[in-house]
Amino acid sequence: MGETVGVGTGAPAPQASRTPASTTAGWKPALLGAVGTILVLGVIGEALAFLLFAAEDQARPSIADTARFGGFVFYAFHHVGLRFGGAAFGGIGANVTVALAMLTGTLVALWLLALTGRAIANQAGGSSLARGIQGAKVALPYAALCLGLAFVVRVPQSQAAAGLSTGFPAAHPSYVAAVLWPLGLAAVAGFVGGFRSDAPTGVMATPWGTRLRAAAGGGTWMLAVGLILSFVGLVLLTPFAPDVARDYFRPFDQSFLRGVSVILGTLLVLPNMAAWVLFPAMGSCLEISGGVFGLSGSFCFLSYSQFPTTHAIAGIRTPSPNLPSPPSGYFLFLLAPLVAVLVGGAIAARRADGGTKQEAVGVGALAGLAYALLSLATAVLSTITAKASGFGQAFPGAPGPWCGVWWAARSEPCGSRGGYRWCPRSGSTFRRGMRPGPPDPGELLRSRFS
Repeated sequence: MGETVGVGTGAPAPQASRTPASTTAGWKPALLGAVGTILVLGVIGEALAFLLFAAEDQARPSIADTARFGGFVFYAFHHVGLRFGGAAFGGIGANVTVALAMLTGTLVALWLLALTGRAIANQAGGSSLARGIQGAKVALPYAALCLGLAFVVRVPQSQAAAGLSTGFPAAHPSYVAAVLWPLGLAAVAGFVGGFRSDAPTGVMATPWGTRLRAAAGGGTWMLAVGLILSFVGLVLLTPFAPDVARDYFRPFDQSFLRGVSVILGTLLVLPNMAAWVLFPAMGSCLEISGGVFGLSGSFCFLSYSQFPTTHAIAGIRTPSPNLPSPPSGYFLFLLAPLVAVLVGGAIAARRADGGTKQEAVGVGALAGLAYALLSLATAVLSTITAKASGFGQAFPGAPGPWCGVWWAARSEPCGSRGGYRWCPRSGSTFRRGMRPGPPDPGELLRSRFS
């Protein structure tokens, strides 16, 4: 009996030694993983920046400004807003903040942070939930480093005003967003990586836990298959729009590096492009919306009943235009979400290993719920927003801040009633002589697609 007691008293000892270690373990891999993720994303951003630099024959920006642009691309992987001001608007003191996420870089970041979360959890140990919480540790050093880098890549107002920054106005990442977006993305990715680092325990090891894990996996597959099929559909449209393909590859006629930079930029927004097709195919609407002086409005330009043909856009003359319905062939895009749901549901049912059809149907429904939540997150990330402020102080009688959102699409922000406009498509210029009033959706669409 003494031996039995001895064994029993010795068994908990390793667990007791792991308990204090689990509260402090993992910070080293968290820091290393955060630094590694930033380095990888930084290399991608700088590669695009210096490709554009090398492709420019004249009026090249300085090396320092090119490196800053690569830093701005890094923050675009996190949906961190970029704030322009001062010199960008003739020194009138106005500010415009533009936020977007280049989702290919976002996916790379989430994958690397999930691997870091797995490494932290393997070092800390514990149950599935404890491993997930441990994996989320990577969010703290990652957010801190992203905040510090925001001060490094900024173009100060004094430097831009003195002409020391060739080609760039005063600009900097939004400091609040530079903390919150990386913190949230890293926390989610690290938690998932830690949670999945070992065999499930506790509730997740029960049959219901198995169903929940199967549903989450099925929902992920639904979104992935839907995005892939949507992009494939876009590619299949190329033979029916040869002018688009010729225009896309035209930069190669100017220089090889310019063409490569266009392709790299496209690769960085492939998930965005697929999302802008998938969501209208699911019955949603691709729209532009905005508000000024307490007034707001929106315009849907891609849905089951609206399709932005070149002829229709050129003929827009009213603030609330009606576009024609899509050609019948475009309704084949409805197959993308349909096939995605069937594939994801089948994967979820197989992973759940349900004994009856009712259980399989239930797991498929849970997978659909996971798909909806993931789609919502993707829609938020693929939204481009632009917010303008300071025009009221610059022009007496002008309204206050204007905010525009192009849901899951592209943004063409226009300024206040004071007669100024800022258009990224026209080279980020700031022009006088625009007629007063809030942005005209028809004018925005014509300028975008012309």
